[in-house]
Amino acid sequence: MPLRIVSTRHCNTIHGKPDGEGITREELAKLYHMNPVYFSRAFQKIYKLTPMQMVRKLRLQHAKKMLESTDYTLEHIAQKCGYFDASTHLKS
Repeated sequence: MPLRIVSTRHCNTIHGKPDGEGITREELAKLYHMNPVYFSRAFQKIYKLTPMQMVRKLRLQHAKKMLESTDYTLEHIAQKCGYFDASTHLKS
């Protein structure tokens, strides 16, 4: 069974923690009850991206949707998507 990184129960974890900190590979592996090294290898084999590259991609997609469909400021969107501030978001 492929890893489903975008499952509904994990979306909040992927997009960002309430305190704005980023998620780690170890935390993702723990969500799936896997060893972090094995998780990374299996994930990369399936998706051709590292788990953290996928997290970054999903956060940017989420931010893009929010920019297109809301009137929130860039700062607010960046924080909602797991970035500390808008300048960090812009560097991605």
